[in-house]
Amino acid sequence: MQRNRLTGMTLLEVLVTLLVLSAGLLSLAALQTRALRLAEMAGMQDRATQLVRDIGERMRGNPAGVARGEYRLARGQLPAGITGRAFADLRAWAGVLAGLPAGSGEIIPCTRATYIRCTDMDGHLVTVYWNAMRDPAVHSYRCPPRSSADHRCIRQLIP
Repeated sequence: MQRNRLTGMTLLEVLVTLLVLSAGLLSLAALQTRALRLAEMAGMQDRATQLVRDIGERMRGNPAGVARGEYRLARGQLPAGITGRAFADLRAWAGVLAGLPAGSGEIIPCTRATYIRCTDMDGHLVTVYWNAMRDPAVHSYRCPPRSSADHRCIRQLIP
C-alpha cells in the first residue's frame, strides 16, 4: 500500500511567514522615516552654518561699522540707534534666520575679558538657534544644548 505524501505549506507556516515579513517591512518603514528626519536636521544645521558665515562676510565687508560696535543682535532683537549698512545687514540676516524653524540669532561683541569663549582673540560671537524638532515645548536657548528641551545651535567666533 502506498501512501500519498502531501507537499506544500500549511496555513500556520504561511501565517508565520507573513508575520516575519510584516515585521521586516515595518522596520524598514521606521528606518526610512528616521533617515528622512535626520537628513532634514542635517539640512537645518547646514543652513545655520551658512548663516553664520553670511553675517561674518557682511561684517568683514563693513569694518567701519564693526569698529563702531554696530553689529550687535540680542536673539533677533534689532538694536536701536543703528542706521546705514550695519542696520541693513542685521535686518536682512534676521529675516533670513526666520527661514529656520523658530530661528533666531545673536551677535555678541566679545573681548577676552567679557566672555570665556573669547580667550584667544577679540571679535564677535555669532550664534544661530533653531527648533530642530519643531516642538512648541522647546523653549531653552543653551548653547551647546544639554537636552531635547533646548534649541539646537551653531556658535562661531568671528575675528
